[in-house]
Amino acid sequence: MALYFRPGQEAYMKEMLQWERQIRRLYNEIGKAFRASRSPEPFISISINIMKHWGGFLQRLLADLTRCTIPGRQMNVWPRIVDHMIRENNYFIEVLEILQKMRC
Repeated sequence: MALYFRPGQEAYMKEMLQWERQIRRLYNEIGKAFRASRSPEPFISISINIMKHWGGFLQRLLADLTRCTIPGRQMNVWPRIVDHMIRENNYFIEVLEILQKMRC
């Protein structure tokens, strides 16, 4: 999604790329644990925390998109896409929280 930002919107692009790296790192760590037959349990609370912060970024991005407060006034992504990403993120958090409760 970082590619959809225009000149003047570099701060958004930079933050999006930082989120991409952080989430990819977590995904890779979980993949290694899975392939080594280790429990994913230690990653549940970490994942919830990261996904909640990611959701906060998406909420801020959606607000900036709908209020046209992003520098340059527009970007090449529709607010509905960001809204969809927020809903997917919320669903993922719910699943992780259920898993967390089952593990306790």
